[in-house]
Amino acid sequence: MNGNIIKSKLLFALFVFMQTFCSVYAQNSGFNLKGRACERDGKSGIGYATVKLYNNTDSVSVYRGVADEAGAFSIGGVAAGSYRVEVTCVGYENYVARVNVGGDTDMGIIKLNEDKNMLDGVTVMAEYSKMKPTGDVVVLVKGNPMAKGKTLVDFMRYLRDLDVADNSISVRGRENTLIYVDDRKVSFEQLKSIDPSMIDRIEIIPHADASYGINARGGIVKVYLRSDGGLLGSVSMYGEADYYSPVRFSPGFNLLYSKGKISIGNFFDSRPYERYRQEYSETSVDEGVKNETHIKGFSYGRSLDENLSFRYSFNKFDRIDVYGGVGIGRGDSRQTSVNSDSETKMNTDDNNRNYNAGLKFVKGLSADGKNYFVLKTEYNKSFENTDNRYAVDITSDMAHRKYNLDGVSVEPYVSVDLTKMSTLSAGLNYYYLIDRHQSQGTETLDYVSDMRFVNKGHDCAAWASYGITIGKLYMRAELNYMWGEQIYKDYLSPENNVTNIERGLFPTFVFQWNINQDKGRFLNIGYFRYYSYPNYYYRSPEVVWQNSQLYSVGNPSLKMQTYNQMQVYFSLNKSWSADYSMDFGNDLVKVLMQPDGSRPGVYFTRPENAGTSMNHTLRLTYSGRLFSFWYSRNTLGAVYMEEKMPGRKVSNANISFRTDNDFTIYKGIGLTMAMSATSKTETLSYENNATYKINFGAYASLLKDKLSLNFVWSNVFYNKNKMKMYGDGWVVTRLTLHSRTRLMLTATWNFSLGAKIKKVNLPTSSGMYRETPTL
Repeated sequence: MNGNIIKSKLLFALFVFMQTFCSVYAQNSGFNLKGRACERDGKSGIGYATVKLYNNTDSVSVYRGVADEAGAFSIGGVAAGSYRVEVTCVGYENYVARVNVGGDTDMGIIKLNEDKNMLDGVTVMAEYSKMKPTGDVVVLVKGNPMAKGKTLVDFMRYLRDLDVADNSISVRGRENTLIYVDDRKVSFEQLKSIDPSMIDRIEIIPHADASYGINARGGIVKVYLRSDGGLLGSVSMYGEADYYSPVRFSPGFNLLYSKGKISIGNFFDSRPYERYRQEYSETSVDEGVKNETHIKGFSYGRSLDENLSFRYSFNKFDRIDVYGGVGIGRGDSRQTSVNSDSETKMNTDDNNRNYNAGLKFVKGLSADGKNYFVLKTEYNKSFENTDNRYAVDITSDMAHRKYNLDGVSVEPYVSVDLTKMSTLSAGLNYYYLIDRHQSQGTETLDYVSDMRFVNKGHDCAAWASYGITIGKLYMRAELNYMWGEQIYKDYLSPENNVTNIERGLFPTFVFQWNINQDKGRFLNIGYFRYYSYPNYYYRSPEVVWQNSQLYSVGNPSLKMQTYNQMQVYFSLNKSWSADYSMDFGNDLVKVLMQPDGSRPGVYFTRPENAGTSMNHTLRLTYSGRLFSFWYSRNTLGAVYMEEKMPGRKVSNANISFRTDNDFTIYKGIGLTMAMSATSKTETLSYENNATYKINFGAYASLLKDKLSLNFVWSNVFYNKNKMKMYGDGWVVTRLTLHSRTRLMLTATWNFSLGAKIKKVNLPTSSGMYRETPTL
């Protein structure tokens, strides 16, 4: 408790010092120059245009600013005198004018002409990237030559600040990165259904404030949809196949429409066919006894997701968004496990559906809209029914599981500019979840038992954030206090009931020094103390069988995890950067494997708050054109990790390398090549062999960018994945046998109708997901 009081006093003293410093600095400042960069219609703003003021006597810029997303800019502290003003933005011709500053000056609407040659030429990606004084990076997608013919995920592989893997995306290689489409938090899989033609820009937020929640410490990726036609849409078809058969077919349809004060968005994604083949072997050695199991199976699935958004804008700064969605899915899996003693077949039929709705209200509190209040609330409902059939040799049995989940969140916050250079924001995040389970176990076979229980919890976090810009420096201090209660109630065995109450004080500090904005040279330092909860399904004590020799089970007694993290990021220019991070974590949740004492040769995985970890990560990144036709993004990384738990310690150092390359053949037509490799890794949970893989691809943007075709041949060359789990006197080795090579084709038709309209960012709803605690 005393430590928390000391932290509070230190943060309060820091707020007072920064505010006083800001006030003194403001008293010595000059005049304010403002204006708004727009397209030729004088209405559609040009976001993130660069504004520079030059002396009349030379070509040295003395003042600089960047417009906001609506094209508005404001440069403070301008001394009286005559200047040459230059407004630039990639894709538009430069605007140059003379201005005399003798007081606060408003340049009004500044109209820029489109630069057709720039849009069609070979352009370095860095020219489409803008950095805010806070360190956030904005990448323009509209008109970007690198986006032509590519899928959104493939395009994002070339952004310097992002690391894109097959099933995840992260900011500068950090965990806990969240993905948003406008105001909707989405999964990586949902991101795949959006075509770049629907996107205005991507914003990368390395250090998110507390309005995104405490678990956003890995950064935020925000995709902003565009709407610069009365009707804008895309129809896409995605197909995937392996060596044996088709794997997936997925059509999608996205639509944006706006007129006057009303905007509507519709996002539809479906997967009417999915079929994945799996085959691997597991070898266990327990006290000298060896047992080999061969597992082979197929999983089938089909699903659809529909999201609808509606916005009504009362005026320029006040609006209300209403949005909702529905998801329906069905999955079937068939698996056979064979060992020296018996043959086991497991069939699973799963049906799920989810409904979600949200409301967001934004109210401007000042004439310029920089002071505002936001209230966001969402509701999620999810159902899932699962039937399992187990057959061991000639004996078979059935089991049934049923889940019913409700989640509600309320997030109000307010942001106020205290001066021209400082902002104070504060808010509250409240979340309630209740997850009801009812299971009917097997009768003949001893696989699963009857269960009836509830997992529920309340999480509440109050936060305050203060940011200040002083010349080339930006600083932000933040304090977050959280209180949470997690309850597990077992109706059949009340003695197993568990209640965990967690609380804590979590400070944040971010420092950004923009050394040279034009060259892209800056230094970013951040310190965070934060917490995270395990996936709520990790607390479910139900047994889920993976094969005849392995099952997983949750842990109702899991506690939250706490971390201390320091990050240093240095950008030498728009091509070269280096970053270092140090993470120290307590009560880390690790999925550990153990032998089942009642079943010889059978093992189970269970999540535990296993202990502590210390990670040091160093990375070097280069992004740029090696030749006029060759754009390359390369990352070399090194990690030293140390994990401890009672009676066990693991230390591991590994290196990794990734390269993504784009070879332009003609305008909008090209080839791609990607390669990644990682040396051997080891944690408390498992040991992985060194891995490598290589992908090849081709893309084309045809018919004046109306038709996009993208082909990827993934995992053309790769090595077999080998995972080893071990404990006191036993070792289990799993070797992947099925092919991971895939042929993937995406075809997208883009269309638009109607006159130009203002840009809108519509939120949509997102569902919940479950994660089984298995390796």
